[in-house]
Amino acid sequence: MIKKCLIFMLGLMLGLSLFGGLLSFVPPVQADDEKEVVNPVVQPTIPVPDFLPAPDVGTTGGETQNYILNETIPRAINIGIGILSITAFIGILISAIQMLTAYGNDEKLNRAKTNLRYSLIGLVLVMLSYAIVSIVVSIALPNEEDAESWLIPSAYAVDDEDVEILLPNQQKLIEEQDDQGRVSLPGGDFLGEVVPAIITNLMYVVAFLIFIAFMYGGVLLVIGRGQEESLTKAKNIMIYAAIALALVSLGFALVYGITTLNLTEDEESPSDDVFVDTEERNE
Repeated sequence: MIKKCLIFMLGLMLGLSLFGGLLSFVPPVQADDEKEVVNPVVQPTIPVPDFLPAPDVGTTGGETQNYILNETIPRAINIGIGILSITAFIGILISAIQMLTAYGNDEKLNRAKTNLRYSLIGLVLVMLSYAIVSIVVSIALPNEEDAESWLIPSAYAVDDEDVEILLPNQQKLIEEQDDQGRVSLPGGDFLGEVVPAIITNLMYVVAFLIFIAFMYGGVLLVIGRGQEESLTKAKNIMIYAAIALALVSLGFALVYGITTLNLTEDEESPSDDVFVDTEERNE
């Protein structure tokens, strides 16, 4: 099952890369300065709800294409990369749990190692997908004058000393009651707060299981009384519990890095809200 998911992730990643590369060759639409600008108010328009992304009413063809290429598509790629990264991380987490609960069973250990190998390969490919799209776009648009038309701008890390993305304790889940005694439902940013909080709780559970495994291995060492079978089983439990602990720590670092990475250059674009609110980029 995990192998099929990783194959699907790889195919989707390559599809996004090829799709972004093909769209980078589309020439931007140039507005004719000599034509008379018509008041957009008198033109028929299609109403768009406020919660859906769309160009403004008075935008021209070139501005609309720029909105699609430089905002909509990067936002979709950002969401896709984030979802695939979370999927790969869940695969690593499952492999760590399998190693933790194998207790010396060679068949379970081999299965866990296979899942871990494919999960790590999938995670590396997902992280490299951003670089692949950037390289394709840079080859398609090598001139500096076309830099603004790049589909995927260069990524940069967030310079924030107080990022509390993994513990969203700043936002209240239940707002205060109003004058009519009504209470709002829990809310929050799904990718920026809900998903990291869920992953953090999962890591807490796995860390608790690792602690139990270390305790169980220690008990086996104490009550083994020199028996080779008990000592071997205890050593295997301790070793694979340590590996699981290292994987959980790596997963925490990866999730923290993904959630604090801004993959869009336009700070005024709503696509920045896909991840977290960031400080202004240092010039």
